[in-house]
Amino acid sequence: MNATYYFVLASLVATPTISTAAQQEAERRQPLQELIQTEVVYPQEKRELQLTVGSRFDNERDSDSLAVPVSLEYGLTDAWQVGLEWGAYSHMSSPGSVASGTGDLAVNTKYSFMNIGGSRMHAAVGVEAGLPRHLESQVDRRGREVEPYAVFAADLNRRGVQVFGHVGLAFAAGADSDHQLEKELQWNAGALVPLGSITLATELNVRNDRLTVRGARELYVTPSITFRTSRVLEFGIGVPVGLTSGSNRMGISVLMSYER
Repeated sequence: MNATYYFVLASLVATPTISTAAQQEAERRQPLQELIQTEVVYPQEKRELQLTVGSRFDNERDSDSLAVPVSLEYGLTDAWQVGLEWGAYSHMSSPGSVASGTGDLAVNTKYSFMNIGGSRMHAAVGVEAGLPRHLESQVDRRGREVEPYAVFAADLNRRGVQVFGHVGLAFAAGADSDHQLEKELQWNAGALVPLGSITLATELNVRNDRLTVRGARELYVTPSITFRTSRVLEFGIGVPVGLTSGSNRMGISVLMSYER
């Protein structure tokens, strides 16, 4: 009787602890590390380092381009991360012209608010600053850029089905000090569905010179599939499809992320 009594008592004490641990694990579980064109709400954990290498080919209206971006993210705390992005290689070809070289260099920081008020709502704010060095900027004479942004996400069920949104406003100065300050609105929204080690996602991506979504200069729909091959390695592929005359016709983006 005494043994049974102590067993039941220990079970009653341990159950809340086990439930809390399981809930925390469910809250911390994330279906993917990166989306194709949208910033994710998830931060890197404290002292966690993530390396992401990508490749993107775009079939543009009057040219083709290839970019190979590389990024590093490091968690200063469980909510605050810093990052570095570098365009390791860029190549652009058009009738009668071919150019290649290195791409953008940027630093960024992001602070995330996960499970706000114990809910399934998440948010993050961040800022990215850099010197655009992509080949197009040599023609547009664009200089340094600063882009504050905000990210929102909501888990619709315990399986991690999620809707998300991302809005950013980039301010770019011309290389010439007399050049007028340029603004570009970036707006993304979509949903993702985790299926075990695979995550399916669809993004709607907007780029516009004016501070409005209506009459957007560039509009894309980007379906993607992401495979988590191990606890530390992830592989994703997406296909941005242009929907306006100012958009690229179609592209192929590949991302590989490793964290430790």
